[in-house]
Amino acid sequence: MDDSFARFRWLRVPALLTVVGLLVAACGTSSPTTSNLAKDQTLRVNIVTEPNSLDPGQEQYSYEGSIGGMISEPLLHVNPGLTDAVPATAASYSVSSDGLTWTFKIRSNAKWNDGKPVTGADFVYAWQRILDPRLAAPYADPFFDGTVAGAADYANLDPTKDAAKIPDFINGLGLSAPDASTFVVKLQAASPFFKWIASLWMSAPVRKDVVDQYGSDKWATAPNSLITNGPYKVSEMVSKDHITLVPNTNYWGSQPTVTKIINYEISDDNQAYAKYLNGELDEVNVPLANTQLVKNDPVLSKQIKFATYGDERRFGTSDWFRTSPSVNFRCAWGFAEHSAVTIDEADWAPRGFVRTNLRLQSLSAFLRVRTFKSAPLAQHAGPTAIALG
Repeated sequence: MDDSFARFRWLRVPALLTVVGLLVAACGTSSPTTSNLAKDQTLRVNIVTEPNSLDPGQEQYSYEGSIGGMISEPLLHVNPGLTDAVPATAASYSVSSDGLTWTFKIRSNAKWNDGKPVTGADFVYAWQRILDPRLAAPYADPFFDGTVAGAADYANLDPTKDAAKIPDFINGLGLSAPDASTFVVKLQAASPFFKWIASLWMSAPVRKDVVDQYGSDKWATAPNSLITNGPYKVSEMVSKDHITLVPNTNYWGSQPTVTKIINYEISDDNQAYAKYLNGELDEVNVPLANTQLVKNDPVLSKQIKFATYGDERRFGTSDWFRTSPSVNFRCAWGFAEHSAVTIDEADWAPRGFVRTNLRLQSLSAFLRVRTFKSAPLAQHAGPTAIALG
């Protein structure tokens, strides 16, 4: 099995962690300080493939979610230990005594990247879109149609033949916003795991006025119309080449130190590897054919660390970065063999964005090796997490 196939195994769904690999990376442990930060806080990574969409409701693969998770923020996010889902855009939430009604309170300072406030109605609209058969959202089933009250018939509605029934279906969903700061979800049955669904990146809010203005299939295709609420926003999109992210200055939380993330779309492993060697990328998957060469190279061998891991490129997926050390060298990654990955200590979580303490040092990228080695992911993240993506 070649490396390109191995990558595709984890591109589909981050939680389908199917690769045990050789990680070639720099793993220094010095703590970041203002004095030793690189002047150019730009991180250059390779997402391999151009995203089909950056619409939260349409994102399907991890090369889409890795960007989507940085620019769009859901109600909750998974904590560093994968033991709970904690407030993100929602400042708090409560569950009724019968477990059927979940009420989320939106942060008063949560804003879109154009400065407008995020409201409960934005979540109502976003979730209604996901459950609109005409959108054909990749993850409507099973996360949303199997939990939200009124959504059980989703799979039985044909977008064309049942077009007349769809408006009533959408209006009958258990989704409401009693006021601007509240989002209420009624469930089909008591579901303690629902907090994990509320932390999925595709459950992020979407602005109706933006979609109405630019079109459901167009609003997420250009920086000026891609209005999002995460800590980063898209500043540049060059088809078949790269997508650039910069901090969202209207984000409610702390501003990240990294001021630019350039996501290149280089499908050829050898080309990407060459760019890494030339200093044009700050991380790369090492082609299998070069693994031994890297191990024996007097310079590159010092940047190697062997580890078992799953989705290596989601380098900022939780608040784990608030306390983690910086890495002082550039990083290269490589696949070795394939088997089910289990997880012990990791920062993996659905939201996938870079936090405040992500910094670049020594004119190189900040990346940190994560280890996956003991208990199955489902034991940490709950039953729905095994299908995240």
